[in-house]
Amino acid sequence: MENITAIIGAEKTKAQRQSKRKAAEISQCDTELAAYQKEVEALQEKMRTIKGKRQRLESDKRQNTLVESLETKGAQAWRSLSKERKWEKANVLAVLCCDKKLPPELHEQKWNTDTIPKVLRQDRDVLLARLARTKDFSATYSSSWLPQLFSLPPQFHGDKTVVMATLKQYPKVLEQDVLTEALLDDRDVFLAFVHSEKLTATYFRLFLSKFSDRILATLL
Repeated sequence: MENITAIIGAEKTKAQRQSKRKAAEISQCDTELAAYQKEVEALQEKMRTIKGKRQRLESDKRQNTLVESLETKGAQAWRSLSKERKWEKANVLAVLCCDKKLPPELHEQKWNTDTIPKVLRQDRDVLLARLARTKDFSATYSSSWLPQLFSLPPQFHGDKTVVMATLKQYPKVLEQDVLTEALLDDRDVFLAFVHSEKLTATYFRLFLSKFSDRILATLL
């Protein structure tokens, strides 16, 4: 009987030792699993970050491809640009310089509204590009039945290049008394007015007196 008790006690002690050892191993596994779980979570977060970066890069790539085609495709490429990229000055200039139709956002009727950012409405390069689009500009400001009023920003009233481009497209701007005395005494400016394709006999007689006597004397 004592021998059986000893056997049972020894087996019990052995089982207890094994149980403690297994518990320690389980604890070690749990520790390793927790560490691996953190690594997995870190890798998953890194994967999400990389995927997000890749998506942004793909989007930027598509946007840059559109930008490259603005000068040839015009409104077709413009429509797919993001809102931010549309109103970058270089992209607006590219569309204005394209010989295709303008997107609705850039029609001449929009330039005196808040539809277009103020910084672009007052930009010299953008204004010159608008004036260079003869057909679009003329369609808006030369209509005989519903003319729109072209507004020359004050900072360009003394800018010879802008004024000459304006007179060639819209001699009626003289009606607004926006030119400086120096420009009204400038022969090149006067010739831009005289040679304007939009100049009618009525406008010629009406606005001739705006120029200096010295310039007018050259007509005699």
